[in-house]
Amino acid sequence: MARSAVERIVPITPLSRFTPQQMRNLFILYAKKGITDFMSRQSESIPYTIEVNGIESISENAIGLGGGTISYRLQRLPQVGRYAKLTAMLISPQGPTGEYKQAWFLLVDGKEVSESDIPNDVDELILVNDVPYARKINVRGARLQGIPPGIVERVRQLVLRRFGGFVTANIEFHTLQRGYILKRSTRRVRAGEQLTYPTLVMGRKI
Repeated sequence: MARSAVERIVPITPLSRFTPQQMRNLFILYAKKGITDFMSRQSESIPYTIEVNGIESISENAIGLGGGTISYRLQRLPQVGRYAKLTAMLISPQGPTGEYKQAWFLLVDGKEVSESDIPNDVDELILVNDVPYARKINVRGARLQGIPPGIVERVRQLVLRRFGGFVTANIEFHTLQRGYILKRSTRRVRAGEQLTYPTLVMGRKI
């Protein structure tokens, strides 16, 4: 017969000899050991919230004597945002000034945030490059440097390859505050209108 998780921690003493309080303490111990072991295998610290019986709690100690569930909801988006920005910079063309490579930034609720200061409870992150020619590079590539088109799509693919089990990632075109105003009409946009920028929109899966 398969042993329970608690029995694997205390295999010598039959479970029937434990009081309800002792069983509760063992359950909490096992939950904490599980999250500690998981975090020790990660390349960087991942924020998380504790849920007891499906309700967010400040501690595993909220579990009652009658048992229930203890689970952990990982806050992956800060980690994903850092990875997405770094990846975008790594695969971007250097150019004569490095302007495009350095112009990637993250938005939360329409406001720029540093990759080291992303809120743990964020539901959506947007990665964007706001140089006036960002859309042109995304569509045409950087021919002189052999950079193919579709840089934002490439970042999206890499994000999903690594974090696809936890987040969604989609390409959208957004206007930006203080965005570039076109001086000449194109096939899609008239002169005087604000340019739309290709963005990578990342959200956590429900």
